[in-house]
Amino acid sequence: MKNTEPVKLGIIGCGIAAKTLHYPALNSLQDKFEIIAVCNHTESKAKEFSKLVGGVPYTLDYKELLAMEDVEAVDIVLPIHLNRLVISDALKAGKHVIAEKPIAGNLSDAREIVELADGSKQVTMIAENYRYRKVFQRAKDLIKSGAIGDLNSFSWNIYYKFDENNEYARTQWRIDHKYEGGIITDAGVHNIAALRLLFGDIASGYALVWSINPAIGRADSIKLNFKTTSGINGTFNMSASVEGYSENRLLIFGNRGTITVEENDVVVMNSEGESYKESMIDDGGFKAQFENFYDAVQGGGEVVSTFKEAYKDIEILMNAYLSAERGVPFKIK
Repeated sequence: MKNTEPVKLGIIGCGIAAKTLHYPALNSLQDKFEIIAVCNHTESKAKEFSKLVGGVPYTLDYKELLAMEDVEAVDIVLPIHLNRLVISDALKAGKHVIAEKPIAGNLSDAREIVELADGSKQVTMIAENYRYRKVFQRAKDLIKSGAIGDLNSFSWNIYYKFDENNEYARTQWRIDHKYEGGIITDAGVHNIAALRLLFGDIASGYALVWSINPAIGRADSIKLNFKTTSGINGTFNMSASVEGYSENRLLIFGNRGTITVEENDVVVMNSEGESYKESMIDDGGFKAQFENFYDAVQGGGEVVSTFKEAYKDIEILMNAYLSAERGVPFKIK
């Protein structure tokens, strides 16, 4: 029988993402989540976030939060390279876990986390909000319905300027990142998740990776060509250091038409030159991801954004970096 009580939640990490992305969604789900403690190693941030969420107790040591018996689940919103340690400790403490993407900063850490989750009875989930975005769900439905016939290829271009004026770019752990790929890993993993949602697993590919602006990290641009296990060809081009131009458009090509996805809009164009647009407005998928977590914790519902799916997302990028470094194609086993 499903438990309808709010999940008593502790939040580990009180930075930008916790404040501007996770908390607004959680605040809209007060019937499902009760935030009862928060943690950040910097006291000023912990104190500020505690006040924001209603004056709950705060601690500077996440292990103290994990030791609180009333905390049923934790939302881990930390620098990427810390995920392995804190997720592992949370599961060992018997807490349900939702953690900010990506699952880890390297494949070794990611595999360790997946294996630990497989042996745990706790609910585990990666907060990959793109898996819950309405615009991608609608695009998937259109593809499945045959709106553009048989698929043959797709292309996603993302060009923008991510510089020192951006509050995320000023975060020290992003500038001096202790994980491969810098902003490409941090942001691009969203796009890999969406592409896998739409087109299935990626089988092989090759990549170029480079840096234009070292002030935002050691990599800010990628060109990735790949083939899915179903034989569809795709390209993913991203640069976070583009001057005077911006674009974020996914093109999906079929033998009877084309679908474009931009922001919240899906446009279908057929071979007769006709088109129609649907706007799929949401909060970026954040509320839906927490609803999925709640249902899994309280009613045994199926998690959409599993640790295993998150592992596959990061696996693509880590293989892409090796491809760029060695100048050879990669294959996913």
